[in-house]
Order: sequence, then structure tokens, then C-alpha cells
Amino acid sequence: MTPVHYAAQNESSSGPKLMKLLLKNGGDPNRRSTTHDKSTPIQLAASNQGEYVAEIFKLLLDRRCACDELSAGQFEPIHFATMNSGESAPELLDLLLEKRGVSVVNRVTGMSLVHFTMFNNGDGGPIIAKKLFENGAKPNALDKRKQTPLHLAARDTVGEKNQIAIMTVFLQNGGDPNAVDELGRTPVHYAAANEGEYALEKLKLLKDYRGDLAARDKGGLTPVH
Repeated sequence: MTPVHYAAQNESSSGPKLMKLLLKNGGDPNRRSTTHDKSTPIQLAASNQGEYVAEIFKLLLDRRCACDELSAGQFEPIHFATMNSGESAPELLDLLLEKRGVSVVNRVTGMSLVHFTMFNNGDGGPIIAKKLFENGAKPNALDKRKQTPLHLAARDTVGEKNQIAIMTVFLQNGGDPNAVDELGRTPVHYAAANEGEYALEKLKLLKDYRGDLAARDKGGLTPVH
């Protein structure tokens, strides 16, 4: 990696000053790293959870840093920003939404930006979800397995308590607790099978929003089974 890559990850108050100096002296804002993920500086900055990362981000954007470059895992900077649990993440998302909009889809999984909010373990996760909806994102977007973000959250066994708050935002904005995936399963099915710490809270939440406890999947099984 180059010094610009390292500055993009710097979470201290010196980060923006270091980045400004490097760019002023010929640092390349679009160069890929030689690591396995082949990251660009703006991709690394999008994952930076520091308080001053928005300043770093703006410096890169001012140098016409490419916002649509894909990492080795086919992630754009806006994917990383959506999953970023730092306090400055909503501001990063605003900057990228101006450039990319909400229609960005991961080519490998078919996941939209709203799917990635379910991997955000920070207090800003619900704020990020609301921003996406305010910009026209669909709460029931489907990935390649025909699963909505609520399917992902319902079956996630490691998601922290804030995931409940994100699920609530989805349900308040039209998220369907009875959406059916390619196996005929709803989020209620996955919540009922979830062995994680917050499984009961997830199931109760889906039920409160009229999740069907008697829905049958393609094998004829209900959540009770």
C-alpha cells in the first residue's frame, strides 16, 4: 500500500492533514493496493470509523477519486460506508449518495445497499437505513436468493442488539415480514430457527408487524416446525 492508503485509514485528527499533504505532493488517490483486496484509498476511507474521516473523504473526492471502483469482493465505497459503524458514517453515505445514488447492487450476491445495512453494528445503523429510504431505496429489495434485508437480519445469529432497531426502521417503512424467498421461507421462518441471543426479540418484532406464524415454506413447514 502507498502512504495515501495508510492516511485513508488514519482515525486521528491528523488524518486529514496527512492526506492533504500527500495529495498535494503527488499522491495517487486512485491507486489500488497490492493486498488481496486490491483496495483504493476511498474504499479504505469508507470503512474508517474515525471522527475526522469525512474530511479525508472530501479531500479524495476533490481530487476526482473514482467512487465506482470495485474491490476484489465486488464492493464499491458506498457498500463499505453503509456497513461503517462509526459516528461519521451517515455523512460519508450522504457524500456517496450524491455520486452513486441508491441503486448500486453487488454483482456477486445481488444485494442492494439496504441489505448491507443489516451488517452495520453501530448506533448509526438506523440513521443510515432512514437515509437510504429517504433517497428512494426499497425495503423489500431482493438478492439472488430472493431474500430481503429482513430475511438476512432474521437469520443472523451474530447481529448485535442494534439490528433490532434497524429491523424496526425497515418494518416502519414497508418491510414485509411475510416476504417469501426461493425456498418459500419468510423472515419469520428464519427468526424461529435462529439460535442467537436476540432471536426471541426478532420473532416478537416480526409478529408485532403481522408476521405470519403459520406460513408454510415449499416443504410445507411452518415457523413452528
